[in-house]
Amino acid sequence: GFIAAAKAVWTVLTLIINELVIYQVKAIPLGVQILRRYFSGAGLLKDVPYGCESHQVLDLYTPEDWSHTGDPLPLVIYVHGGSWGQGAKWQYSLMASRVCREHNVCVAVMQYALFPTQCIAGGRGCVTLVGQSAGGHLCSLVLLRRAQRAANSEVEDIALPNQFVSLSGVYDIEPHFFHERTRRVHLISPMWAAMGGPENWHLHSPTQVVRAHTRRRRDEEASEDSSQVFSLHRWLPPMKILHCKSDRTVPVESAQNFVEALQAEGKEVDFQEFENIGHGEICVNLMT
Repeated sequence: GFIAAAKAVWTVLTLIINELVIYQVKAIPLGVQILRRYFSGAGLLKDVPYGCESHQVLDLYTPEDWSHTGDPLPLVIYVHGGSWGQGAKWQYSLMASRVCREHNVCVAVMQYALFPTQCIAGGRGCVTLVGQSAGGHLCSLVLLRRAQRAANSEVEDIALPNQFVSLSGVYDIEPHFFHERTRRVHLISPMWAAMGGPENWHLHSPTQVVRAHTRRRRDEEASEDSSQVFSLHRWLPPMKILHCKSDRTVPVESAQNFVEALQAEGKEVDFQEFENIGHGEICVNLMT
């Protein structure tokens, strides 16, 4: 009993030291660059409201030589990760600036409600929605729920982006929890509670949402007096799923299973796997 308790305490302390101390110290040089860019203010509109709540604000990055009276530019909406309970929009100033500069687009980095409150928004027009890690999960879930409402004939028109890109996303909560448990990070991760407990995990898992809809649609098609349930792919934007094969935080199988579920529902997905980089590097590489 005592030895097991001591091991558990040591595991938690090690996680806290690694995540909150060692990692943060290593990130100081990059953090200085990020803060320098953020507070320079060039080509940046801060805290633009997109909703009624105080947390519903975004930072809008524009090319420095772009005029507000000129031609409209494509918009990229970026939803950050952070285990559903942390993260801030200023942390992505370098990445947003680089995407802006190299692709001549505007980039909106959203702040959204973190655990225990969750919220996300979409948009119309020439819009690309990008989500990383927990942000990829939240974006996928919102897009699927909107597509479900349309497929169930509840609405005819829904607001969707022109395309969706997910980086290192989490798509199935239950296996991800067990993966976290093998790494002991479930002891400090808010995911378990943020998803409403085990009884609700399937409701908040994009892979399970797609599979459940596919089962229902096939059952309805086999029934003689069935109501019409359409395939989700008709109401989903073009999707690009990017994941790292060596990702130890979110195993690549999470993305593989999500893509397979979408394909079974008739959705074509641009799925790309990368070698020799980890979970965070796919985003950090866009900053440097």
